[in-house]
Amino acid sequence: MADYRNRKHRKHELLGLRVLESSDIEPVWRNLLKLSDAPWLADHCVEKDIVFPAAGYVAIAGAAIGQLTSSTAYTVQEVNIATAMLITERGTREIITSLRRRDWTTTNVSRWWDFTIASENNGIWTKHCWGLVTDGCGLAEPSYEVKPYTRKVDSKRWYDTMAQVGLNYGPIFRGLYEITASPVDQAANAKVMDQSADPTAYALHPSTMDMILQSQAIALTRGQYREFNTLWLPTFIEQFYVSAKGTLKTLDICTSSAVVQSSAVASSHGMVGAELAYVLKGLKGAKMANSGGQTETGQGYLSLEWHPSIDFVRHDTLIRPADDVTADLVFLERLSLMCATEIQLEAKNITSFAQPHFVHFMNGIDNQLRDEHWQSLIPDAAELIGMNRGERQKEITACRERSKGTRFENTVEMLWRVYSNIGDILEGRQLFLDIALMDGVLSGFYNESNSLSDINDWFAVLGMSRPYLRVLEASLLFDCSLPRKCADIRTCPI
Repeated sequence: MADYRNRKHRKHELLGLRVLESSDIEPVWRNLLKLSDAPWLADHCVEKDIVFPAAGYVAIAGAAIGQLTSSTAYTVQEVNIATAMLITERGTREIITSLRRRDWTTTNVSRWWDFTIASENNGIWTKHCWGLVTDGCGLAEPSYEVKPYTRKVDSKRWYDTMAQVGLNYGPIFRGLYEITASPVDQAANAKVMDQSADPTAYALHPSTMDMILQSQAIALTRGQYREFNTLWLPTFIEQFYVSAKGTLKTLDICTSSAVVQSSAVASSHGMVGAELAYVLKGLKGAKMANSGGQTETGQGYLSLEWHPSIDFVRHDTLIRPADDVTADLVFLERLSLMCATEIQLEAKNITSFAQPHFVHFMNGIDNQLRDEHWQSLIPDAAELIGMNRGERQKEITACRERSKGTRFENTVEMLWRVYSNIGDILEGRQLFLDIALMDGVLSGFYNESNSLSDINDWFAVLGMSRPYLRVLEASLLFDCSLPRKCADIRTCPI
């Protein structure tokens, strides 16, 4: 009766009360867990069931060692989580937690305690978790830091994604924020606010530790929502040190993960300012079959395709000739050379251009005629330039006639109309756009130009790299009659 009246510790919501009949050599705690005693557990739903969180077992072990040693900080290691514990809304779950000091020899004992957590349901006892626990830090405590990564992860969207695979968490378990992930390595950072209402009950609240475990999936998928399609349940923890620094404070957490032999393995650490809040090593998760209530059908509705970046690929590998038009292009280059020569000679007789930008047009003509590489593509370039004007004009007219009915008829007609009307265009008596639009020549010219090359791959890669790209088709007009200071291109009448 004296032990009953003089209990050292009040009832813990998860650990319960120390069994008075148990010894200090193998202490035992018993709890009749009801959801009304720990209502926050109702937020930990996997699919349609309320499942006792894996972090809850760690918290129970920490609370037990704390009662034995009066230490808030603790370390667990070699923690095995075998069977899930389901909690019903109105039922009571009897939980027994037992500790036994590990012996090194018959005379020396270790600072580590073996712990076991089991529960009873309808007369059947189930061993849920077992491992080792000690007070304080049971591992080397190196220095750590937490730096954000470049990929930002929206917290609400991430938790909505988690719900799609069956993790239907309530508000208390949806506390990760300012989440970032590495686009290259399987690593992630986040912030979380510890939820401990009673700092004496937990060094870190189980919901806070659960969110630390949640970060494993973010790191594993590099923060990509579409990659999170598998539910990984914690099954083993190599080491987990929980200091007394995190209670009711904001933690910066850093987690890295990988898949090793069909298990998800993660490590994590957390800081409160410059102080270490926890260190987690060797967290292993097993894949839950048919997670999210989805059944494998063998048919994929989405597929991942890799495309080169437009910034790192040679454009000539994406733009290819539609067919062999070498002879046609030589014909067009000959005609262009003759027309350019005539335009240059005609412009010398014009003292004033109607538009300032016509000066740039003529500079372009002059530079083109001085381009030796361009002329090298035309076998008789020197003869065409050296012709007298009458012969050259006669040849231009002949070329126009020969082009009738060919695939580049409109291109030749466009060159002809520029050449034959250049004086009126430069002096402002004719608008080039009016000349080009007559008889649909401008539209035909566009179609003929587009038929030269296959540019589908180029636009496909460009669109992948810049998904919000919008293309504005702009034509070079020789004769814009408006001043060159248009306030808004949308008001331009042409």
